[in-house]
Parts: sequence; C-alpha cells; structure tokens
Amino acid sequence: MHPFALSRAHDVSAAIAAHAQDPELAFIAGGTDLLGLIKDRATLPALLLDINGLPDMARIDARPEGGLRIGALARMSDVAVHPEVRNRFPVIAEALLCSASGQLRNMASIGGNIMQRTRCAYFRDEDDLPCNKRRPGSGCAARHGLNRNHAIFGWSDGCVATNPSDLAVALAALDAQVIVRGASGERSIAFAEFHRLPGTTPETETVLKRGDLIVAIEVPPRPEGRASHYLNLGVTYAELLARNGLPHLIGDGSYDPVPEAEGAKAIFSFSAVYAEVRVDPELGLVRLQRFVGAYDAGRIINPKTARSQAIGGIIWGVGQALLEQSETDPALGRFLNRNYSGYLVPSNADIPDPDAHFVGDFDAEASPLGAKGLGELTAVSVAPAIANAVYHATGKRVRDLPITVEKVM
Repeated sequence: MHPFALSRAHDVSAAIAAHAQDPELAFIAGGTDLLGLIKDRATLPALLLDINGLPDMARIDARPEGGLRIGALARMSDVAVHPEVRNRFPVIAEALLCSASGQLRNMASIGGNIMQRTRCAYFRDEDDLPCNKRRPGSGCAARHGLNRNHAIFGWSDGCVATNPSDLAVALAALDAQVIVRGASGERSIAFAEFHRLPGTTPETETVLKRGDLIVAIEVPPRPEGRASHYLNLGVTYAELLARNGLPHLIGDGSYDPVPEAEGAKAIFSFSAVYAEVRVDPELGLVRLQRFVGAYDAGRIINPKTARSQAIGGIIWGVGQALLEQSETDPALGRFLNRNYSGYLVPSNADIPDPDAHFVGDFDAEASPLGAKGLGELTAVSVAPAIANAVYHATGKRVRDLPITVEKVM
C-alpha cells in the first residue's frame, strides 16, 4: 500500500487553499473510489485531506420551485431514499440504487460519485500496459484489446474508456448544475460540460482545476422529472426492488423431512470417475491422458455452472495427485516454495479435455428443489482414480501424494 498522511479539514476556504498549494494533496470523503485507485497505483497522493467535517455539505434541500440542491457530501444511500428525491426525480433515486452495493452506497458521497474514474482494466492495471489516462503518450491498449464495455460515442484515438457513474447519466439528462467553489469564489458548471471528452488529453477528465471543491449538485425544476426513470440494461436486484417500490423482498416456505417411519434416507451426492494415464517407463513421468466423471447431484439447476464446478474440481484433483506439495526446511520449518515458481499447479498442458456427465434426477427427499450439492465431490475422488491408474500401469501402489517420479520408479 502506498504510504500517505491524513489530515482533517474543518473550514472550506482552508481546504481549498491547501488543495491549490499542494499538488500532492487529494480530497477524500467516502474514499470508495480513491482508495481503490491508490491500491491500483493509478494515483499516489502524499496527503489525503478528509473533508467530511466541512459544514452544510451533506444536506439535501428540496427547493420551493420544485428543484433540488444535493450537498456533495450527501451519501448515495441517503439521497436514494430521500422522499423528495424519489417524488420529484425518481430517475436519480433509481440510478443510485443501480450503483454498486449497499455497503458502498452507505459510504460513497455524491461528489465522489461524479468524480470516480474509469473501470477500464488497462487503466486499473499495474503491469505498465499502454494507457494514456495513466501514462500520457503510452497509447490505448483497449482500442485493440478488451473493449466490449467501452465507448461507441465520444471516443478518440487516445482513449475509448467510459465513465462508470450511473448517476452522471441521470444528472446530465436533467440539465443539473455542479456547484464548485474555488480560490476566486463559487461558480456553476452545466453537468453536460463538467466531464471532458478524451480528445488528445484523456488524462484530464473534468474541467476542475487545483483548488476547486465540489460543494453541491443543483437540479432545476422539470415537469417531466416526476415521470423520469432509469434503466440500466444490466438489471440489478436493487433496481428490481426500486422499480416495484419495494424496500426488500421476503419469501416464505416450509419443508417437512421424510417421516422416520419410512426409514432413514440418504441425501448424499455420488460420483464415479475414471482416469487414464501414460507413464514413461524410463523417466517415471506421469501424464493424464483422459478423465471422465459421472455425478449424481439430484436436479441440476444450472448445467453450465455445474459443469464448470465439475471441471474445476477435476483440475484441482489433478494438482493434488501429481503436482502440489508444500516443502519446508527441516531445520527452520520455513516454507521453501512460497510462490508459483516453486509450488506447482496444473497448467493447460497438464489437463486433457475433461468429460463430465450428470446422471441424477429430481430428488424429492433431498430438498424441495430436488437438488443436492456438488461441492468438493468433484475433487476428492480424482486423486484416488489417478493413483489407481498409475498402479494399473506400473504395479506401484502410491498412497501419499503427490505421485512423483521417485515414488513411481
């Protein structure tokens, strides 16, 4: 973690002056985005100035003419549930409820939300991949890389990243104003002009300068505001609740176990697995040629994720059987293979195409859903199957894992 100093601001003018004078200083409120940027080493301030103590910046004021003034330090969760926000501009409440998780919304401030930076993987990456936002002039790796969720409008040759704020979309649609206070006083910036297009300087994302502090967002009265709604095509649970005016959702049900008079019932899952190996008779090297697993886990609710669970368990078991072991110094007790250069795990070359089959059916005696668990079932039987295959190939019975060259020779 990057080391930094922390101080608290109690006066707006003093905070603005400190920010203007010290280029290594950053404001922090909720910190939900800034601390992530520091961990990703995308920004490395020497001093964080906590502005949560600044007066009158967390208020939510409903104006008589029908507009709103939302303080920059108001928490996203407070704004989302405020009755006047929900009544006058439901689009704002719905956009906020589509954002992040409940825990983050409880911490994150409105000012911080509109200042958050892109989630582009190349910007957040620490491996020095080209990113003009992070390292101006280095290029944009996303243009010909992972860009499925990137911009289709407003991009440039220098950057195709998008802004992650749901709230920003709503505020732009409502012609909101960003109220900013700086060394020369207070000014109002149209929200549509607050963020800059990347152009040739994608590292500059807003029109703010050193010494500028967002103090509030003002939303003008709009007759269509009461009928406004926000739809994020990635539908979240929070959005579904908000769309239906529900604070939460409760499901009730009951299930009675099988009467004891009918006898004990086994509700376990079962598997039968088969391994085929090739063993070099001169070198003792073991290679897995084929692996087939058949699993009875009752009703398979999601075949795709169940198959992924099975394949993951098989790969885990191959590592246990042939590769993975912790080595310790006999005198000091310290681990000698503390990283992946010494602690071996399966790679693509170690794993043939696994074959997984599900043979179970709805099990009414296991649960109302008819499903049972896969869990570690897919992994625990792999190593014994491989050990049996090695025995059949070599006549050597290996009972301690992993199965290494010296145990086979």
